[in-house]
This record gives sequence, C-alpha cells and structure tokens, in this order.
Amino acid sequence: MEQEKKLNILIYVLIAVTIALIIFAVINFKKPILSNKYVYTSPSGEQFQFFKSEIGNITQHIVTIYAIDKQNNKHQVDIPIISDPYSIEDIPILNEVKTKILDKDGVYITLDPYGSSKSVLAAIEINRVLGTNDYGVFKIPTQSATYKPTNTTFPYITCTDATKQIGVIYLLVENKTRIASLGECVVVEGKDYDDLIKAADKLTLHLLGVM
Repeated sequence: MEQEKKLNILIYVLIAVTIALIIFAVINFKKPILSNKYVYTSPSGEQFQFFKSEIGNITQHIVTIYAIDKQNNKHQVDIPIISDPYSIEDIPILNEVKTKILDKDGVYITLDPYGSSKSVLAAIEINRVLGTNDYGVFKIPTQSATYKPTNTTFPYITCTDATKQIGVIYLLVENKTRIASLGECVVVEGKDYDDLIKAADKLTLHLLGVM
C-alpha cells in the first residue's frame, strides 16, 4: 500500500513537472529566441515551416500548421515537438493508424507506470495535439492510463479495451522502434525511452498530416 501511494505521488509529480515545462515553453514561444528557421519537405512533397527554438537547455522543433478539428473548425496552431522531423522519417508506420485514433469518441494513452519518466513525456507529446486543452488540435477527450495494475486513480487499460468508439494508444519499450495498429489499438514502440519519444513525435506529425 505504501509503495502504491508513493507511485501515485510520483506519477502526479512527473505529469505536473512535464506540463509545467510545456506551459513554460508555450509561453516563451510568444517571444522566443529562434536559432534556426527551416522548411521541412515531407515524403509526399508538401512543405511545412519549422522553427528550431532553444529556451535554456530545452530544444524544440515548432511546426506551424492549419488543422481541422472534429467540429470541422479550421485554425492555425504552433506545435512543438522534441525531435527533428528528418531524424524520425525512417520510423515505420505499419497499417492504418490515423482513423484508429481520430475517428474515436475518446482516447486512452496507456503506459508502464513503473517505467522511465520519459514515457510520460512521450504520452504528453501525443496528448498535446489530441486533447481538449486550449492547445489541443483535434479536441478528442484523451486520458492517461496504465497497462499494469496499480491501485492508483489511473485506469488500467490495455489494447483489449480498444473499441470502435474508444481508442487506445499503447506506449511500449521493446526491441523495435515503430508504430502499428493491432485491431483498434495503436502501438507506439521504441527500443528505448528516447526512441519511444521519437516514435511519439512521428505519430504526432503523422496525425497532423506532416509525415
């Protein structure tokens, strides 16, 4: 029980710290110190404007896009990601994953509660564009979950919980770096936690139509 209590506190602290870093970066993006500005040409030939922004020791690649949410509202958004888009081009996306996420009434992003804090960051990279927050693009109700039981308030969700209405994004550290669909579930896999963040960024840009 004491271990579960500590785990619950740790998860909340990790999420709070990561959200604080994101808010800090978004606020500072209004008046950033831009070290680089470049155009990324996607494999389909479409071009997207990126800024490489350095705030302290945090480096972000910020893409400006015009997105349409589930209510068919079109709006301009600036999306920061950690990875250079060219560095994640080779991460494969197997099968159809976009509709398994964007056509859902709600989405769970589920991760290993006993893993590195970087898995929380990977989840937030995806949630940043999916969720109903002010900076969310698609405005789909999105909730964090764990795929190992904990006794915390976080729901226990695995790929078997994915349905036609409810999507599940399963963050996994295994022996490959890739994105694939398994039934109605989307598995985001990295060989290590750094690669997991890269795969999460690849999925984010794929959902936005950049990659």
